[in-house]
Amino acid sequence: MKRFAITAACLLVGTLLAFPALAQTRPLLSFGKTFDPGTIGLGSTSVLEFTITNDAAESADNLSFSDTLPAGVIIATPASAFTDCSGVLSAPDGGTTIDLTGGQLGPGSSCIVSVNVTSSVVDNHLNVSGTLTSDNLGNAGPAQATLIVAGDRPGFRKSFAPGSISPGGTSTLTFTIDNTVNDFGLSSVEFTDNLPDGVFVASPSNASTNCDYASTPATLTATPGANFISFSAPDLVLDYGETCTVTVDVTAPGAGVFDNISSNLQVDISGEGDGGKISGFATARLDVLSDFLLKSFTDDPVPPGGTVTLEFTIQNPSRTEAATNLGFTDDLGFLTGLIPAETLPKVACGGTLDFAPNVLTFSGGSLLAGESCTFSVILQVPADADPNTYTNTTSAITGNVGNSPVTGNIATDDLFVEPAPRLTKVFLDNPVGAGGTTELEFTITNTSPTAEATNIAFTDVFDPIILSASSVPSNGDCGPSSTFVFTPLVSQPPPAGITPASLTVSDASLAAGASCTFSIVLDVETGAGGTYTNTTSEISATIGRTTYTGNQAVDDLEVVAPPLLLKAFTDDPVLPGGTVTLEFTLTHDDFAPGDATGIAFTDD
Repeated sequence: MKRFAITAACLLVGTLLAFPALAQTRPLLSFGKTFDPGTIGLGSTSVLEFTITNDAAESADNLSFSDTLPAGVIIATPASAFTDCSGVLSAPDGGTTIDLTGGQLGPGSSCIVSVNVTSSVVDNHLNVSGTLTSDNLGNAGPAQATLIVAGDRPGFRKSFAPGSISPGGTSTLTFTIDNTVNDFGLSSVEFTDNLPDGVFVASPSNASTNCDYASTPATLTATPGANFISFSAPDLVLDYGETCTVTVDVTAPGAGVFDNISSNLQVDISGEGDGGKISGFATARLDVLSDFLLKSFTDDPVPPGGTVTLEFTIQNPSRTEAATNLGFTDDLGFLTGLIPAETLPKVACGGTLDFAPNVLTFSGGSLLAGESCTFSVILQVPADADPNTYTNTTSAITGNVGNSPVTGNIATDDLFVEPAPRLTKVFLDNPVGAGGTTELEFTITNTSPTAEATNIAFTDVFDPIILSASSVPSNGDCGPSSTFVFTPLVSQPPPAGITPASLTVSDASLAAGASCTFSIVLDVETGAGGTYTNTTSEISATIGRTTYTGNQAVDDLEVVAPPLLLKAFTDDPVLPGGTVTLEFTLTHDDFAPGDATGIAFTDD
């Protein structure tokens, strides 16, 4: 027994002596990773984030690790790869391996590596990285986390079409909500998208959605010129196996590569009542190329039988040499029956423009160094054109820059033919005298030959020279449920300031092919004078359960200032006791709508 006890005591001492050695080898680096969100829908995107922490009193040098994603998971496009760990980060779009080499981290601090990843495979994807290594503080890891691609929620993705445009061109941004693997329907969805700096909602925005609803229409906000898009469908009807889309046209005036990341998609699953789920976010990339030739349909969507403006811009990329003998062709046969609606310009950009059957031909153009020019052609859309999206592409532009022949880019743009509502406006009393009234007439047209237009709406915010309205349209003038709300100008002390007068039209309805006309009589400020441009919001309507966004309506109001009084002592200085001439001059604008009568003033 004593011998056994001594042996046990020796073993106990040996164990105690081992503890200090273990403490000395405790890792000074820690390495972790997370997916955010940790659960996504099919094809949605999540952020894979690695966190490195240095608990030592000295810097960590040459931090390195490699992470091969599990089968079915890839790096998203764009990857939006980021690190503040210094070093070199490799995470190619569409790839499967993430590498950090040569990182450095100060004492007592942390840094991250983040990469967008996506998956179209429903599964629990366990991701185990390689070991984190360093030159002087030992190793840590591996780090692990699980990305769940769940079948109980929709997928969320987006794309630009085309993915490459010229500066000032237009691309259609499409968001897809994919419920093909979820066993349940969706009752609501919501997301926002902040466009990258330099990308804006186009004018017209052509904003539309085919996401169906039970009773309350979806709200799609995409204001031309803004860089923010939002969509909310609180009464969605999207059953198992279905998808729906939201589309908005965007543009970018300058060249560059623009990575676009949306918010997470918020969803409610029918019958679950769980307060909603997150399905991940959506990513896409838009390339804006610096091109020789640009083209754009500037005022579509256009209804069948309407006209549309096709605008071309040629720019000489050389800042030192002239461009000559420029030419290209544009085959309009992409839409059968599409022809010029008027005589072509005889001379454009120093060259000539001709139209043979189906083909526009530009030839002999010339531009000075760094110069650009623009011309346009009005095209007639055939009355029997099917509502659709038609892609129009030119040949490559050719010519000479200096003494060298060049072949430039092709130019492409989409023509939208759809039964979007049309809005026109005109000031009937124009010009108008300051202090007078002017009648503003609106006409709304349902361009669909087969379907009723409902939920027609637009807003017109007036210049502060419009104070109030003498007459407003009556509710029911454009369909039994139509409402017309006029709000007069409100002027308050700072910081509130001025709230302009406005007219809001909502819930109008029109039968297929029908139109309605209504007017409002506006009161003009007494001291106004000049030309004032008045532009409405885009008009929107629901046609056949699809929401369409139409054009903005624009007209200029010319306001003639009241008679002007001038005075001058014409022969002063004058001696005391002498006489002096006081001359008064009254003027009345040649463009005044009538004679000025009852003029009076006093001079004390």
